[in-house]
Amino acid sequence: MLNFNKLIPKLSFIFFFFLQNQLFGQKLLVSEILNDTVAVVNDNKLISNIRIGDIKQKYIIIDLWATWCKPCIDNHKNLENIYSRHSDSLAVITLCGDTYNNFSRFNESWKSRLIKGIDTANKFFKKYKIGIVPTLLLINKHTMNLYVTSGTMMSEELFNDFSKGETTKSDTIPIILEPEVVVTRYFRDQKIYTGIIESKFIPNSSSFLYYRPPSSGINYRKIYVNFTIPGIYKDCYAMSEVRTVYDFAQGLENYSSFDMRVLRVKKTNPDQLMINYLEKEYPEIKAKVVKLIADSCYVLEKIKGGNISQSNDAITNETIRGNYFKGNKTPLKKVCFFLEEQLRIPVENLAGKKLYDIEFEYHYGDIDDLNKQLALSGLRLTLVKNKLIKYLVFQKNVISLI
Repeated sequence: MLNFNKLIPKLSFIFFFFLQNQLFGQKLLVSEILNDTVAVVNDNKLISNIRIGDIKQKYIIIDLWATWCKPCIDNHKNLENIYSRHSDSLAVITLCGDTYNNFSRFNESWKSRLIKGIDTANKFFKKYKIGIVPTLLLINKHTMNLYVTSGTMMSEELFNDFSKGETTKSDTIPIILEPEVVVTRYFRDQKIYTGIIESKFIPNSSSFLYYRPPSSGINYRKIYVNFTIPGIYKDCYAMSEVRTVYDFAQGLENYSSFDMRVLRVKKTNPDQLMINYLEKEYPEIKAKVVKLIADSCYVLEKIKGGNISQSNDAITNETIRGNYFKGNKTPLKKVCFFLEEQLRIPVENLAGKKLYDIEFEYHYGDIDDLNKQLALSGLRLTLVKNKLIKYLVFQKNVISLI
């Protein structure tokens, strides 16, 4: 889940999923929403305005999203599938709260039967105080019922429950605390030591990872807020979801928060410190890096004669926004991780282990354009078959309580 109103530079990344909240903000009225107009783009890229209430279908889903939100884009597939099965009674408006240029670039390769709406001035977002994407508004025009959910992926089960009137009424936008507020409120302790403090799930907070700058004798401090145990393992091993294998059925995971401090990084590897902690405290979940054959994957290579800029910067820093990546003093494995999340396929680094300055932005889903942009930095992606690569495999152990 991403806070739409404010991005904090200290945040390494934020996961885009919603966690149960108990505080709520503005109450929404179905009659007011139905009376609103939105700008929509047709197949010929012409813009017109439609009144939401004039849509003929009984059910309307308004999908509030942005081009830089990867889970939002993944959610389009779910919405397409649901719409294809219920098009007689359901209309879906995808309302993009992004710049027109960003939307236009994305729309060039986006084929969809859904209504493509744009809110470049963020009028709809501001009016209803939408601070998180994705946010979904499910509307029943006949009963004037409304269900609001933020940060979740749409599912057939959710739509069926809503259409049957089996969802609990939800007509308010949930309030999510800013990450800086969460860190200040829940992680004030400044004791100097190497170790990990675990705390419970923090209500009204997204799931995010926060790096504290060195201070008070602490050389390294990393705070995980509302993470699952597999999620922390993936971060420690620098493995994306596309390289993750579960040998058990995934269910609802418990969320916890962790404050990790290291006095001297040269003596203590922070990732290994966390892995050791998880292995001791959570023996029922076992994580192991193994090599498996990938049916298909990309390899990142240097172009012969290409010019990739080796970094002279003192500080490592990455800026990621949708299909935009900028790294200073960045290892190429970070580029590969970004591309894996974008392309949903493993990306192997064969271009070297040095630190580079690299910046690129491409049309989402367009590999040719991606390679064109990478070529400016002396790099390219090549699709290969049946390659042996590393995966992170999760197993559940049966723990005896005797």
